[in-house]
Amino acid sequence: MKTQKQPTASAAPVTSDVAPSPIWSLAMPPGPDRRVKITKEYAKHVARDAFFWAWPLINIYNKRRFAEKFKEFAYAGPVPAAPLNRIVMLTDYIVPDERNVACPNQDVVYGIGSLGLEKSPVVIQVPDFGHRFWVYQAVDLRSDGFVQIGKMYGSTPSRSFNWLRFTAPKFITSPQPLRCNHRQR
Repeated sequence: MKTQKQPTASAAPVTSDVAPSPIWSLAMPPGPDRRVKITKEYAKHVARDAFFWAWPLINIYNKRRFAEKFKEFAYAGPVPAAPLNRIVMLTDYIVPDERNVACPNQDVVYGIGSLGLEKSPVVIQVPDFGHRFWVYQAVDLRSDGFVQIGKMYGSTPSRSFNWLRFTAPKFITSPQPLRCNHRQR
């Protein structure tokens, strides 16, 4: 490893496996212009943009942290809550003060769960819904859907979906690999 002294605010040495280009400073921004004052309106605009882009990450992360606190299924206000790597289903009509679903309706069965795949593999078992439409949504921290489980994707109900392509236990018959939108790691 080479230790390269780079100009920083504290002028502390930075250790790197790759030495920077001799003309790296030409590619770096010059830094803030001390003559420019940030207006209150501009600061509000930057804060609004930061909130807009960060809110989904923080929202999903907080739901994950919330799930880590549960040891068994429970109700958190009007909706059910599940421990990490478990899914709980709402078994009654949605009450009017429910706010977790943006536009809830009474003919949809809702469920929720936070997955911590670093803790353990996850198998999703889907009951046979007959000829009804069904879909399971899985989102990442940005709330982007990244798996395709449902009638519209040609998934077969009454099957298990093997999340990480691990060797399934014997009691799980014919697991289907998930179709993912993100590349596998």
